[in-house]
Amino acid sequence: MKTYITLIVLIITSSLSRAQEKDLVGTWNIIGSAYTTINGTDRIMEDQIRSGNTIDDILLMEDGNLKEISNSSGSATPDTFKGTWNLSGDKLLLTLNINDRPVKFEWKYNLSDDILILSRTNPAGTLTIANTFRKKEVRLTQQP
Repeated sequence: MKTYITLIVLIITSSLSRAQEKDLVGTWNIIGSAYTTINGTDRIMEDQIRSGNTIDDILLMEDGNLKEISNSSGSATPDTFKGTWNLSGDKLLLTLNINDRPVKFEWKYNLSDDILILSRTNPAGTLTIANTFRKKEVRLTQQP
């Protein structure tokens, strides 16, 4: 009986994980960013994001590949990075190829409708960054 219950739990968990992966597939546009320290929370880039001067779009593809287009490194022109993504529990694991080297990022993710919040804390536990993204709508045109 315990084996049967364990098997059911594994199947349900696997199904939920695949459903969340499907929900994450698409293009995500940054709409907010904040740093939290012991001194409080500072919202950053809000004005630049609203005015269109800051770009950070992440395209998560169904095949596990990704593309990030960002000028948040301070460059005037956007940089494009390619890599891979996958889920592990409540973590979104990204590997970006930066200067021909794989760089791994582990983000805790929270997904609610078309809003995705990615957050992570430094190893010392003194700084947390949270980036908020909105899923870009896909507009299909009808054929006449």
